[in-house]
Amino acid sequence: MPAAPAAPAIDRAPEDRLPAEPVCGSLSDVARAGRELAWLDSREETIDAAHSQKLALLAQQTERAKQLEVDGQAMTFAARRAALETAAAKWCHKHRRTILEGDTKSRELTHCVVGWSSSPLGVGYAEGCDAKTAAKKLDKLVDAKSGLRGFLSRALAKFQVGSAGVAELVSIKVSISVSQALAALKAGKVTSKDLKKLDLVEVPPADHFFLKPKPYSVPSIEG
Repeated sequence: MPAAPAAPAIDRAPEDRLPAEPVCGSLSDVARAGRELAWLDSREETIDAAHSQKLALLAQQTERAKQLEVDGQAMTFAARRAALETAAAKWCHKHRRTILEGDTKSRELTHCVVGWSSSPLGVGYAEGCDAKTAAKKLDKLVDAKSGLRGFLSRALAKFQVGSAGVAELVSIKVSISVSQALAALKAGKVTSKDLKKLDLVEVPPADHFFLKPKPYSVPSIEG
């Protein structure tokens, strides 16, 4: 049986390398260590690149496998899932009273559970706003000219470490804590109107429809 072809030199570690427990006794040994370290970096990059290519190919194959045809129309699993969930939600919202029994908020069906879950009071960003716009509003609210950072820098100016002011040694980042704003709202310290000044809005409790599929099984046929 013919011997397997030798691996390319770049794939093999340098032959003239230090032992398993390396000890450098000369500048030449340091150079040998450096050469092997360079090889390790190069080999690792090659392995990682090949692995990334395999993963990319596998991802493409996976996405192609997640395709199906319904009534002659091709679609992805995600599109089909969204269509089914939307159709179910539309019907269930319309017939909620007939679906639920007594004071229950869900109903178990053969292959799924449908129902409504309640979300608690929350605080979020106003439409078209985000953390950056909220931080700018907070800046102007505290100090229209220099903002919150300027205000804090002036407050820190009287403190020093060595000959440097504390303000020179710290980085001040202005951000809104949505969770703390919610806590203040619940405590009655701020109102919905107050939140709007910071591009925040009160999100009232609400019911959200859900459809949770059960583990799929094919009914057995007993002879």
